[in-house]
Amino acid sequence: MTQKRDYYEVLGVERTASADEIKKAYQKSVMRNHPDRVKHNAKLSDAEKAERLELFQLATEAEKILSDPSARAAYDQYGHKGIDNMKAGKNAGSGQSFADVAGPTMRRTYSESDTMDFFQKRHEQREQGKDPDASLGDGLSAAERRQRAAEERRRRRNGGGTETSASTPVVSTPAATETVEEDLSDSFQQVADKVADTTQKLRQSGTAAIPLDKLEAFRDSLKDFMGEVDKAIARAKKGGPAL
Repeated sequence: MTQKRDYYEVLGVERTASADEIKKAYQKSVMRNHPDRVKHNAKLSDAEKAERLELFQLATEAEKILSDPSARAAYDQYGHKGIDNMKAGKNAGSGQSFADVAGPTMRRTYSESDTMDFFQKRHEQREQGKDPDASLGDGLSAAERRQRAAEERRRRRNGGGTETSASTPVVSTPAATETVEEDLSDSFQQVADKVADTTQKLRQSGTAAIPLDKLEAFRDSLKDFMGEVDKAIARAKKGGPAL
């Protein structure tokens, strides 16, 4: 199936062209390619006549779409597929994935050198007596911070209680670890439910306008999350704790 030409290209205007510029470009095309001028032009070959008549039809179609604000908006976002959907009485974005609309996205990759630099930096921080995980300035390790967050969630669910002081170190005990595991299990189920619900909404969203930067940030967060899930699965298979 032959791919349809871009409407802006047909009229010879920029995608930011005003309504007046589109109208003038169409009039220029009509003066050159109108059937009454083409069919009786003895200087043109049959192939040239066919080409100009096709350009006239395309220009007429392009002017009709680009002169209609709603149709132009659908074309700018979804292309010819969006116009076809509108003609069929569907949402402009029906049947299109995010990749179809947004096009290819850049994916960050890391070389072996990048990986080695990362671990070298962490080693140097430890050599200097710094905790590479203590980026929040509260003096807690990443594990202690996760445990403290779990304690806070449990306190809120119980309707209050004494809040853990930021300066008080969290002591890990078997009972505390069990509580953290229970809270983590609850949190994991809540995340799984939210992801499933959001996935369904994305499938049904059609023309929902979600900024590209937010979608990419969410995708990166999911990658980090899945990386931790894979580690937990590996530990669970070995019979060790999931945390």
